[in-house]
Amino acid sequence: MSEAIRTIVQLVLINDTGDSYYRMRWPGIELARRFPNWRVINLAANARERFSWSEHADLLVLFQSQDYDLIPLIERRRSRGLKTLVEYNDNFYDPPPWSPVAGPWSSPLIWQSYETLLGMSDGLMVTGPGLEKLFRPRTSAPIHKIVNHYPHDIVPWDKLEKRIEREIHIGWAGSLGHMADLLAMAPIFRRLVDRFPQVHIHLMGNESIPQHVGLPPDRLTFRPWGSMDDYFEFWKPIHIGVAPLLDTAYNRCRSDIKAVEIGAAGALPVLQRALPYDEFIATTNVPTFGDFRELESVLNDLLRNPSEIRKHLDTCYRYISSSRIERLNSSRADLYSSLLPELTPPTQVMTWPEKPGYYELSGTAEQQTQTAALLVQVQTLWNQKRREEALVLATKGVNANPKNPEWSLALAKCLAAAGHPALDPCVENHRKNFPRDLRIEITKLTRLPSFTERAKAWDAIFERIELDMTAKDTFRADILRQFISDLRRSTEFLPIAQQLITLLPDSPELRLALAETLERTGNEREALIHFDWLIRAAETYRHGNAFFSNTDAGYFKAWASTLRARHDGK
Repeated sequence: MSEAIRTIVQLVLINDTGDSYYRMRWPGIELARRFPNWRVINLAANARERFSWSEHADLLVLFQSQDYDLIPLIERRRSRGLKTLVEYNDNFYDPPPWSPVAGPWSSPLIWQSYETLLGMSDGLMVTGPGLEKLFRPRTSAPIHKIVNHYPHDIVPWDKLEKRIEREIHIGWAGSLGHMADLLAMAPIFRRLVDRFPQVHIHLMGNESIPQHVGLPPDRLTFRPWGSMDDYFEFWKPIHIGVAPLLDTAYNRCRSDIKAVEIGAAGALPVLQRALPYDEFIATTNVPTFGDFRELESVLNDLLRNPSEIRKHLDTCYRYISSSRIERLNSSRADLYSSLLPELTPPTQVMTWPEKPGYYELSGTAEQQTQTAALLVQVQTLWNQKRREEALVLATKGVNANPKNPEWSLALAKCLAAAGHPALDPCVENHRKNFPRDLRIEITKLTRLPSFTERAKAWDAIFERIELDMTAKDTFRADILRQFISDLRRSTEFLPIAQQLITLLPDSPELRLALAETLERTGNEREALIHFDWLIRAAETYRHGNAFFSNTDAGYFKAWASTLRARHDGK
């Protein structure tokens, strides 16, 4: 009798990034090849079908997920003995400032969503030792190190080996997140082409690279970042591939796959001694460097002794061809197999793709999450004065998904606006479950009756954001909205405003409210300082700042002229 079909659903980001291919797409193809009775479905993480398919999959795998709506589903799966794996393959706490993800990841609310789903999982997959060390204190779930493997069988050595004749080609390739590594290395490349006429540099990445590295056009081949096939093709003519990795918290959590990619193309990886490369270096003994001065020395030695390139490459090739090819890797297959349940009757008939195999599906894109849509209903009911209905809906949301902070916050806002006595226990519960979320403190503050209580609450909030830059950036808009409302309502908040302006000195909204309040209280000289700041800022930022784009700078100038005239007349 044939084996029963097992269904693996992976909620993924289907795009052309290396992570999408290495962590989701290529492994999915290999799993389906290895297990003819498996149905491996890579489904877009925002597909509406994710709920029904994830509910009944034999194994559910979430990649970089922050989807709170999946939490009740994960709990139902667990009650039926079905496992859920998660993967977080970057140090999202500390991205490089120049990275495209630096903005979104520099938020305690994003960290909170990742940590919540991590805590719900039956296991965490990571790409290397840095992430294993990072997440170990943050979860009691098993951590599985599944390293990246090369997706193709590599060319036999006798066909791959590149003879060194007239030129020696040195290459580097990287995304925007690696730009600092390249810029630090650019002077070395300039000196090498001056010193060695046979050296030719190959670079691949952001289109601005040629203007920054300052290399002669006839000694540089530049290729803009493209597809993964373009990237693999880039390495083919290269003899030496350089892989710097500055010692940062983010870099320590990277994968070693660049070394594998370089070596698989028949180029010699020259690696910085860094945690992600430790195992590769120990196994292959490829040339390494600790800093850029040492890198220059290593490259000088290799260029003077080209036979050393071949010697190191031989060991590197044997390691990659035997141990780092996806087709030969069983670590993911073994893990997934160990988590599959014993076969049980399904709770309902599912309409899966008929045959086993690999499927990559976009599904029906969800324009708005379930929670977001229901929260709009809560707000609409409240605006229509149907407050009891709004409270009932918010309470149902909390009861259905108590680990979702958005429901907890929505309920707290309804209770605060209604002056309901249940606000205090709601706030305390939110603080306990979501300690990173300052929004609840602002919601609670709106119901404090006296200036003294509100001032004390503002002091506590300011202390939090003073100690945590990410909190200051994340909750800035909420803080300003509520505090400016308090300041306009009562001049008692003036001393607190002067404290807040030291924490948010670049806020034009706060400057204007502070200037107007100072004028009302007779502090004209101080008010003038802030109006003058607004005039200068408006001239600088009027085309790139929403506040100045929507505010007539003539208003600031009129007040500045008025205050100067008053002062001159005294």
